[in-house]
Amino acid sequence: MGTPYCAFLVSLCTLPWSPEEPFTDSEGYGMARSSPALIKLTARSVAALPVRPDPYDVFDRFVRGFHVRVHPSGVVSFALRYRDPAGGTPPRYHRFTIGRYGPLTPDAARAIALAKRADITAGGNPVRDARLRASAMSFEDACARFAAHLEDTRSVRHARETARLLRTHCAPRDGARQRDPAHGAREHWGQRPLGSITRAEILELHQRMRHTTTLANRVVSALSSLFSFASKQGWPVPPVNPCMPRPHYRETKRGRALSDADAARLGEALRAAETHGAPWQAVGVIRLAFLTGMRREEATHLRWDALDIPSGRVVLAVTKTGRSERPLAAATIALLDDLRLKAAGDSPYVFPSPADLRAPYQSTPKHWVRIRAAAGLGDLRFHDLRHDAATETGMRYPLAVLMALTGHTDAATASKYIHKHDDPVKRAADDVTHRRAEKLAAAVRPTGHRA
Repeated sequence: MGTPYCAFLVSLCTLPWSPEEPFTDSEGYGMARSSPALIKLTARSVAALPVRPDPYDVFDRFVRGFHVRVHPSGVVSFALRYRDPAGGTPPRYHRFTIGRYGPLTPDAARAIALAKRADITAGGNPVRDARLRASAMSFEDACARFAAHLEDTRSVRHARETARLLRTHCAPRDGARQRDPAHGAREHWGQRPLGSITRAEILELHQRMRHTTTLANRVVSALSSLFSFASKQGWPVPPVNPCMPRPHYRETKRGRALSDADAARLGEALRAAETHGAPWQAVGVIRLAFLTGMRREEATHLRWDALDIPSGRVVLAVTKTGRSERPLAAATIALLDDLRLKAAGDSPYVFPSPADLRAPYQSTPKHWVRIRAAAGLGDLRFHDLRHDAATETGMRYPLAVLMALTGHTDAATASKYIHKHDDPVKRAADDVTHRRAEKLAAAVRPTGHRA
């Protein structure tokens, strides 16, 4: 029985190939012109297939495209051959390898082939999906490219802060310091494909960071921007951003405005710092930020070629929100003229580093701590100078003017910087309360009668 059966198989394998299908597939395998036949693939029939000098295929009778490939080495593997669902002329064919015979039985391989056939009918493409998984970019590599993109389009500080958030909480490096769960959670997504990260995992990370609400919101915001960037680059990520809709904790509003007395103490501390030998660059950066509402990095990286003194404007090529053009007031121009006299050498920066004139000054933070302490403003952040400039503008001018002065591109974001000074609010409270008290104290007039 065995010998006639083998002869029958050999005769089937020498039948001519159907002219309806080409001899090559997407993986470059040559299809022997001694075409595979249609038989029922069972353990017995597969074991009886002879080994030849060239690989050849034997197709299953019941599942279209399901076949075994017999290699010259004697290895037999199950595969599924199918037409690309996207179409094309001439039609494209793909070969999806299911597994090796031995660890996988014909019945199990046939069940997998049936499932893949169902996916293909629904528009899926197993070979394409496998290639995408193999070429998927890791989370760590995607973060590095995203940070480089932010450096080119936003600002160096914003890029570094975003990269730090993602690296600390989503892909910590080996040996990174463990963080207390009360101050932040972290995941080890570094080597995982970016597209494999699910919304459930992002929500879980956000929930575990609930004790640091602002930090949790910023991490999710950075992740959302990363997935949006990856989608625009055509990387294999889910069609819908897994961070959207974005979870958000209510945050405690930070920042304060300076009273007139606070501003006077700060000015006195700046003059005292100059007298006692503080670097003119640090004092100048603080003064410029107070007058204009510039971010610290915008002030420290300010270049002379960005200034258009005759037109009274400054054009910042790279900021947190991209390119920004802002007006220069007379007091700001006077400050810049004074700084030009103090700058020694030929540096492109308004505030050059003493060690390297080709680099910007970077030591403002430590001098800021000393100056604010001398002014008795230990709780004042450098960014509060920007808050205060936005507040004073918003109290006197429309929101559009505030946005033009501070360089904001989003009205909702700009409105968050508007805080109320104590003195004007107190005056308003006195005025309104006095008027309402007069109403309560007024005598009741008798109601007139009609004739």
